[in-house]
Amino acid sequence: MKGLGQFGTNNIIKPSTREPGKVYIPALGQSVKLVDWREDPIYDTVQFATSITAGKEYIFFRDVSNKDDWQTNLKQSSRLPADTEMIVWRPGISILEDVKPADAKNIVAKAYAKIEISDTIYASGPMQRFPSGFGLAGVAAGTTTTDEGIYTLGVPAPGSVPPLTIPIHVTHNDDIRGTVKYAVATTLSAASYVRMYLMGWIKRPVR
Repeated sequence: MKGLGQFGTNNIIKPSTREPGKVYIPALGQSVKLVDWREDPIYDTVQFATSITAGKEYIFFRDVSNKDDWQTNLKQSSRLPADTEMIVWRPGISILEDVKPADAKNIVAKAYAKIEISDTIYASGPMQRFPSGFGLAGVAAGTTTTDEGIYTLGVPAPGSVPPLTIPIHVTHNDDIRGTVKYAVATTLSAASYVRMYLMGWIKRPVR
């Protein structure tokens, strides 16, 4: 915006202080809004307990306070930043790579997941329905790693996951909620982290 400010001194273009990204062009007699687009996901990470009871729900994108960047990139609960919009074209779920294979199987096998935007369900089904296309691939080698391995939800290749036929439009006024629910109880050997992604195009004003 510094460059735009310099243009403003020449009466060509003037930045507006009322609305982020908005500038006034005197020669046209009108204002325009400058925006920036990027392709990126929003994501949130939730820890699943060792003892998961029947009916237990884990909520994503809601409890984002005191989380690091590796856990979430949202700064406020359930909302995009002000003046930001998103076109979501692929949801996905990943189990973090340090989860033991037996636990990964239990996390996925008995779980139902859904994506809601302002109380409207846009995607739902068994967790297998939500491959993210992200993750590691390979097998742990060596005689001391018999109980270790790498499990991913689907193939760890973004191109292997088809996009939504109808993308989801999300504004900063919408509530974003992801849910993983267990109809029956299951047990994990250790508390495990699960991450939910909403991949898409993010639009924000130029500041």
